[in-house]
Amino acid sequence: MTSSSSEATSYVPFEIQEQIIKRLPVKSLVRFRSVSKQWKSLIESFDFIIDHQTQQQKQPRRNHLLIKYRCVEDWDDKYISIVNDASLPRHHSHLAAAAVPPLIDLVCDPSLLDCSSHGLVCVHGYHYKRANKTLIVVWNPSIRKSVGVTVPSAGLVAVRFGVCPNTNEPKILRIIEHDHTLDFKTEVFALSTGTWRSLPPLCLPFELAVFDPNQVVIDGVIYWVARNRIGMYVESIIISFDLTSEVFHQLVLPEDLMLACHGKRKSIAKLHDDSLALILTNLDRCLCEVWTTKGSPSKSSSSSSSSSSSSSSCTWFTKLFEIDSRETIQLLHYFNMLGFNMNGHMMLGGCRLRVYEPSSKHMKRLEIDAVDDDDDDEGMKMAYYTESLFLLNHSSSIII
Repeated sequence: MTSSSSEATSYVPFEIQEQIIKRLPVKSLVRFRSVSKQWKSLIESFDFIIDHQTQQQKQPRRNHLLIKYRCVEDWDDKYISIVNDASLPRHHSHLAAAAVPPLIDLVCDPSLLDCSSHGLVCVHGYHYKRANKTLIVVWNPSIRKSVGVTVPSAGLVAVRFGVCPNTNEPKILRIIEHDHTLDFKTEVFALSTGTWRSLPPLCLPFELAVFDPNQVVIDGVIYWVARNRIGMYVESIIISFDLTSEVFHQLVLPEDLMLACHGKRKSIAKLHDDSLALILTNLDRCLCEVWTTKGSPSKSSSSSSSSSSSSSSCTWFTKLFEIDSRETIQLLHYFNMLGFNMNGHMMLGGCRLRVYEPSSKHMKRLEIDAVDDDDDDEGMKMAYYTESLFLLNHSSSIII
């Protein structure tokens, strides 16, 4: 900004300036920190960041899809950003490479966790430079800011991430198993304190055999699929963690859906209206069903996770659509389900990024050359994010 422009702002009360600039887009605000020390202090303050986030939610949001894939040319992990609107691009030339902060490059075989709020995503994996350590990185793709946390890899079975809607506090949840005994310990890391805090013993009414690496966050609650081991029998269930109360719950499916789940591969995703979607795939029968809660999932009435048992409420799903095309189902065998775009189209990942339109039953291919990795942890991943200023007042560094 020129000196004459700076002088002009002095005639406008600072309170009015604040009301004006909080309506500006993120990239402009990042640049405008250089206008004056007063503007820099304001824009980087936590209160302004929250006010800006609230103001942006009142306007049509500019949503993005962040895609992580392994490039076929050099086998490096790449990240691209796609504007999540009705004009989803079909060609690689229209996809924007995301500016990756240095901390992300330290993550080996990264997993990408979707937070869907406050413009943040989470990337975690083995630390390139520290043996037997896992690096968890909270990343704001809009402003290329990131914060890293290092934890021991031994016993780590799951990492979850979200932002508490009441306090706007980014939280990392880690679940640790002791010596393969199904004795689980849970800890929460708060970005504001920079420390881990132990939760009461994880006393859910089942034995968790395996945690799915993917998650969905809706209204401040993290959801994921786990497999419950009962003797020799294993069933899939949906677990939730409330970021405000820090309580675990189990979503009990209605009986007809439990029967529909039998013998099918299960995954969850989020629709554009914040509904929880359950995807059931039976490759042998060439059938894929998509069920949805049609709104935010109902929370169980169970008490805190410190109780010896926990009751759960039934969450009602309705079938949204099904895919019975043998050709399409064969693609589902080779492509993993990433989620849905704002039009309700399924995003599929593999050696190519594909978009399935349920209404027309057409499959579109986006020109991304990726390594077709059978390991679900290392394959193509997708997360949603909106432009925000979160982490602007943090230095990009590893905290612990």
